[in-house]
Amino acid sequence: MSTQFSDEQTTRGYPQHEQHQGGGWGGGQSRRRREKPFFLTSEFLTMLAVIAAIAIAAAVADNLDARRAWTLITVAAAAYIISRGLSKIGRGDGHVDN
Repeated sequence: MSTQFSDEQTTRGYPQHEQHQGGGWGGGQSRRRREKPFFLTSEFLTMLAVIAAIAIAAAVADNLDARRAWTLITVAAAAYIISRGLSKIGRGDGHVDN
């Protein structure tokens, strides 16, 4: 039950640009949102602050050596990377290969 007009093609009464945009776990809703650069997100700025705090603490404290500081910085960065990946999966931004 497809109808075609000269200026706009519709299928089942819905214009082409409003049809389901499948993929991911996001429910398939067509969303228009303005993407922020990653370095302006609160998660990234928080991660930078945590890394800076660890580095400052390692420079000032006597009981926090370089090895432990780098381990903490690595854990903070890994947690950020994993959280961003989980966020993208939840939003449905990823592509699913069939």
